[in-house]
Amino acid sequence: MKYGQKVYIPSLNEVGTIEEVVRVPGGQRISKVNVKGKIIDVFYLVVENWDLITKFYYFIKKIFKK
Repeated sequence: MKYGQKVYIPSLNEVGTIEEVVRVPGGQRISKVNVKGKIIDVFYLVVENWDLITKFYYFIKKIFKK
């Protein structure tokens, strides 16, 4: 996880950028995300890597296009 990395928040159905990462036992966790100019606390929400989602989408799209 890097600051400025794009992430998807399914419960909000929005894409945002990482603003703050907190160290927790067992690794790191995203705590704040910037969505449309607002800082949102997402510590207890599910956050997914947006880049991975888009790559998977285009891969599936290529398979079914043939």
